[in-house]
Amino acid sequence: MASFERLIRFETADGKTVYGNLEKEVPTREIEGSEVEILEGDVRSGFKKSGGKAKVRKLLSPLKREETNIVLCVGLNYRKHAIECDVSELY
Repeated sequence: MASFERLIRFETADGKTVYGNLEKEVPTREIEGSEVEILEGDVRSGFKKSGGKAKVRKLLSPLKREETNIVLCVGLNYRKHAIECDVSELY
């Protein structure tokens, strides 16, 4: 069983960057200022519940840049996919 429902990474009131478990679905703009459960660990080793909580001062990208391989590409066939999906307002 996973140790979290919704993984977030955030900055605490004292400036630390930590991972947290957002236990229920909350609109993104309401996450900052809320209190969430702190998780110990990282993406590579996994997470476990710490038992502590912290207030979200600033919501961050869920993955640090150095933890992911980012591939940038140009959507040359974007129009073709929009047509295939019959999303006419996009083309």
